[in-house]
Amino acid sequence: MTIDFNKSDGLVPVIIQDEYTLEVLMLGYMNQEAYDKTVRENIVTFYSRSKNRLWTKGETSNNFLHVKSIDIDCDNDTLLIKVKADGPTCHTGSRSCFKTEYNQNFILQLEAIVADRYENPQEGSYINKLRTKGLNKIAQKVGEEGVETVIAALAETLPASTIAGLRKQLAQRVAAGNPANALFDLHCRNLKRIHEAGMIIGVGTDGTGDGFGVHQQMEYYVRCAGFTPAQALEAGTSINARVLGLTRKGTVAAGKEADFVVLAANPLERITNSRRIDKVYLRGADVDRAALRAKFLAGTK
Repeated sequence: MTIDFNKSDGLVPVIIQDEYTLEVLMLGYMNQEAYDKTVRENIVTFYSRSKNRLWTKGETSNNFLHVKSIDIDCDNDTLLIKVKADGPTCHTGSRSCFKTEYNQNFILQLEAIVADRYENPQEGSYINKLRTKGLNKIAQKVGEEGVETVIAALAETLPASTIAGLRKQLAQRVAAGNPANALFDLHCRNLKRIHEAGMIIGVGTDGTGDGFGVHQQMEYYVRCAGFTPAQALEAGTSINARVLGLTRKGTVAAGKEADFVVLAANPLERITNSRRIDKVYLRGADVDRAALRAKFLAGTK
């Protein structure tokens, strides 16, 4: 990366963005020394124009900004740094130095809440109630709420009689126990046939941007397509790597950085154990999931 520090008296503007919510947190400036220190320590350091010295964000508040990625613009004179913030970024105690309404990536917050309820069962929680009833009941509820969302979205454009008909159909399906979708059954049968025929099958990620769908897809492969858990895991990992020609698959070793998860149970014994995540490591560093979850939950109150 070649940064042009000469355009503005040795300084370049730096946009700080939350790596998860993508919220813009602040704008600062760096000179070459500040940039080098930031890269070396993986903690954002600016050049303070008011103090006329290097200034590490968090040096007094301990609200450090941990670097996750650095990108440069097309003119090589502006940086975009995605970070994990230890706390509020603004000196006023606000999340961001910009007074923007906090509605960015609200789905991520919702996902964090649902994951917390699922992983840390609480008596009286509806999510916990669904959890104890198993995947089919969860899928049924998701389907019901999805239809309700569509109906609500169409309420202003469709006649009241049509809306009433849709609600009646939904009620009938719920009363019938929300039987499996015929299209899904067909997909399972076809998948089983091509698997038995020896075709190479990989788990695609383009349709599962939630990061959780891949685990569900592997479960479906085992449940309805005749895969063993080992074959399903290979479909989501080594097979895709082989098809894509990926060679940098490395082995965890001293002096190496890696992104990986540690599971609390063996997925070879039960494929749903692939969702029982105990620890997450990004670039070799242990992610404080509890603190991250608390941060998102605090932002929803």
